[in-house]
Order: sequence, then C-alpha cells, then structure tokens
Amino acid sequence: MPLDDVLSDKAKEDGCFQAKSSKERAVHFIMSQIFYQELESPDALEMEAVFDLPDFTDDITILWQNGTAVGFYSTKQKGVTDERTAEQYPMVTLDSIYVSPFHRRCGAATKLLEHLAATHCDQDIAVSTPISSTMRKVLKKFLAERPTYRRKFWEVEGTGQEGDRKLIWYSLLKKERLLQKTERSNSQVPI
Repeated sequence: MPLDDVLSDKAKEDGCFQAKSSKERAVHFIMSQIFYQELESPDALEMEAVFDLPDFTDDITILWQNGTAVGFYSTKQKGVTDERTAEQYPMVTLDSIYVSPFHRRCGAATKLLEHLAATHCDQDIAVSTPISSTMRKVLKKFLAERPTYRRKFWEVEGTGQEGDRKLIWYSLLKKERLLQKTERSNSQVPI
C-alpha cells in the first residue's frame, strides 16, 4: 500500500481520535518511522532522547486534518506498571508527541495538547523527560494562554513518583527569570 494511502483517510473527520484499528496503528507506526528518519539529521540530536515507540498498553491518539494524519501523541495511563521498574504510573503520562514537518507551526501540537487536557480534565498530566526546547516553547504558550492548566502539567522523570516531578509552569517561569537575570548582568558588564 502506498505511503500516502496509509496516511490518508478521506472518511476521517478533522480532530483527534484514538488509534484502535490495525490501519490506525499502522498510521502511527509509519509516522513514527518518519520521525526516526528526521532524527538522523545532525540538527535532531536533542530530539533523539525525546521519542520512544509506545508500549502495547499505551494509548495512541492521531490528529487528522482534511483526511490526512498530521500528528499523534501516546500516553501511559495512570496505574499501568513500568516493565523496567515495576512501579505504577501515578498519573496519565504524555510519553511522545509528534507533528509531521508539513504541518508544524500551524497549531497542530496545541490541538494535540488541548485534546489530551480535555480528555483527562479531572486528572494531572505528566510529561516525560527529557522535554525538547521546541516542546517547552509549545507548552509555555499553551499554559500561558490557558491558566486553568498551569497546575495540571508536570515534568516527570521515570514514572513520576513523588519527588520525581515538578510543575512545568513553575519550571518555565524559573528558567525565564534566570535568563532575564543573566541578560541584566551581561548588559551591566563594561566592554
């Protein structure tokens, strides 16, 4: 089956839908392979550690626009056990997110985050580390425009047990303040 045929489904409505059928899982797999090809470029070193193929128990959600799959995210559900550590995930964890190169800077990542937040509106949401600088920018904009989510999104290491998590919003603010302080210090140094 040609690649474009797999990534297209004219019957699909626009929006985010959980991958349930074998064709939808194939869409995710192919998009994952495209992402891995992007990682082979020298500019993608930072992104390499961010992406991991989802486990069989992970939920995959695909964003469709005009009959084309443009992105996806995968989550580990609260209560699922990590195979390596035997710890349970204490909250829903965003494990991977990807938007195809042709659909970037058009709000697709924001739509994926909106769907994730709306789907789990009564729960905290973890974002597994490391978080790329591009994703930090998306999260900063997303949380700046949606104050109600600022205390719901957590940056986590491992499964996100107590002590292995911090609020993303506070982390972003702290980093911004440090950057401003450094800029002020540098501007006061005589040349």
